Amino acid sequence: MLTRRAREIFHQIEQARFEVDTLTSGLFGRLAIGAVATVLPVAAPDVVMEIKKRAPQVTVTLFEATSDRLFPMLEDGALDFVLSRSGPPPTTAAKFAARELLTDPIVIVCGRDHPLADRRQVQPADLTGLPWILPPREAPVYLTLQIWLQSMGIALPDGCVHSISHETNEALLRGYPFLGLMPTAAAKRGEARGSLRIVRVPDTTFLETVTLYYRRDAESELMRTALECFDILEDRLRAS
Repeated sequence: MLTRRAREIFHQIEQARFEVDTLTSGLFGRLAIGAVATVLPVAAPDVVMEIKKRAPQVTVTLFEATSDRLFPMLEDGALDFVLSRSGPPPTTAAKFAARELLTDPIVIVCGRDHPLADRRQVQPADLTGLPWILPPREAPVYLTLQIWLQSMGIALPDGCVHSISHETNEALLRGYPFLGLMPTAAAKRGEARGSLRIVRVPDTTFLETVTLYYRRDAESELMRTALECFDILEDRLRAS
């Protein structure tokens, strides 16, 4: 508890120093943005570019992890923002402000040569016994998929791979008859490149909403500027 409080105080001192620096020589300092693997490639590039337009001297750190790791880091002040498809633990939720950023459901995908790739419609039973590329067991996406499969009477088989690397997952899907999970935006880009297919199981999408979280007590000119950049990202994603 004392160590966590010390980190919080250090973060507040750093934010105060950045605020003074802002008044004297323009925006600079650091922003740390954490995101789950299914969100980072969709949201981070545009946000970073908008931040650099307004504050080129600001150092931006991107951190990818599962939400169970991200929210403690946000609480401690190690992160300024978290982008997640699931919320924080109820015991800490009151500390964070939250706003819905985009709708980008998780869908089931496979490689273009997979036996299910060209099927116009796939039934849940068709997934029985097929190997998967999965996020870590503690990830909300994994738990959501597991609950859905169990409701359909399907068990995950032996021989699955656990990975949070988007590039690695796509390479594996191209070379082996795995099933995988991807955000709709990323899956559609894979389809456009000809490397992936969305497996069209009726009414099967997971964790549709991506939410931005930040500490309620984190106020600075730099934070306000970053929030404006997230506003721009939100408008851009809704228009696309």
